[in-house]
Amino acid sequence: MTTMDDYNVRSSDVAVLKRLDPKNVGNWTVVTAPWLKGRSALSFVFDPPYGGHAYKFLTFRDANQYGRWQISPVWPNQDALRGHRPHMIDVLVNDVRVPMICGSNAAEGYRTIEEVCGATAKWSFYTSMLLSGRDPSFSD
Repeated sequence: MTTMDDYNVRSSDVAVLKRLDPKNVGNWTVVTAPWLKGRSALSFVFDPPYGGHAYKFLTFRDANQYGRWQISPVWPNQDALRGHRPHMIDVLVNDVRVPMICGSNAAEGYRTIEEVCGATAKWSFYTSMLLSGRDPSFSD
């Protein structure tokens, strides 16, 4: 039987992060969010080459998606940016609508931390190109 604890950050997740980011450049931190009702999540940042600032994200296992990871951009708010909204979906988490980064299988979430890293790196790079006036034609 699955319990809510099954959707917390696990030691195996931390081990993957130590392999992917041994110096913790992404400032990966285990946190909780009120709308997760006590479950743990991961907060992290990506600093893309364009745009002049880092992006902060929250990723967590979604009980509605069989424990797959969802990713929510925390900072900065890019909702008014051209091309941003089509790359987002809203997911209902414990009766709260939360904006999530979409991908080829966005409605299903991401299976692994590696997929989370890939999706947020692409999203950060794409958004930073838009902000710096470059053409991100790879993802229109």
